[in-house]
This record gives sequence, structure tokens and C-alpha cells, in this order.
Amino acid sequence: MALPTVTQAAARRIRQLFSDCTSERPIVAVIWVAPATDKKRGKDGETVWIDVEAHWKVFVGDFHLAEGFDESHKPETTRIAELEFWFCPVPEAPSLRGKTIDYVAGELVVR
Repeated sequence: MALPTVTQAAARRIRQLFSDCTSERPIVAVIWVAPATDKKRGKDGETVWIDVEAHWKVFVGDFHLAEGFDESHKPETTRIAELEFWFCPVPEAPSLRGKTIDYVAGELVVR
């Protein structure tokens, strides 16, 4: 698997989140969110369509989160910048080759 680069800003923020985490084993979860369409009702009862573009989601969570996603075997983690990362195994996810995990405008992002 091609691994993304992690910026210093992202690593600093992740370390802060790890130190604030009450979990026994915090990890950085990197999950591919597939495109989706949903609908809701507007204030006058009209149908409002919502399109979600495909994107990578990065957040700090407990290792048990990974276990819930990957029941086939023990989830594998990868160390990057001395931090434990878990990349959700989704077959249709694009490669992370050449991508960067960064901390921009208060959010961990893949760009």
C-alpha cells in the first residue's frame, strides 16, 4: 500500500488529540467515504437532495473502531511519524500514493 505523507502540522494536531483521548489505544483512522445521494425535507416540506462527494476522512479514534470495520482479521496498523495509523480496507478506495495528510483550517484532511 502506498502511504501518504504526514505534515508536521497534522502530526502535531494528532499528538494533541492522542493526549486528550481517553482511549487505551488511540489510532488515526483514514477512511474512504464513497459518493452518496440522500434527501431530506425542507422547511416547507419540499424534498431537498443532498449530494456527498467522495472523499477521505481522517480522525482520531479508538482501535476498537477499526475492529468494528474489519471483522475478517485483526486490523493492521501502520506507523508514520511515530503515530499509529489504520487505513480502512475499502476495495474501491483510490490510492493514497502522492497524497498528504495535513491539518488545515482546524481539520485533518487528505489532499
